[in-house]
Amino acid sequence: MTSVENGDYKEGLVAPAKDTRYKTEDVTQTKGRDFEDFFLKRELLMGIFEKGFEKPSPIQEEAIPIILQNRNGKYIWVHT
Repeated sequence: MTSVENGDYKEGLVAPAKDTRYKTEDVTQTKGRDFEDFFLKRELLMGIFEKGFEKPSPIQEEAIPIILQNRNGKYIWVHT
């Protein structure tokens, strides 16, 4: 069984260099959730981490549950 099948999908992923730019409060004031907390598909999580995203932004923390519940099709998940 590979590490991906075993549940450790982050092992072996090649993430870009860490973003060291200053982050303002509108990005850092999160509820402390992780992308895994939303029970997204493993392939989606792998893509998120390979693109360098480690934790959801505040707007993502609010929007992802709404999108997953399909309550409003007008919400678009974007990262600014």
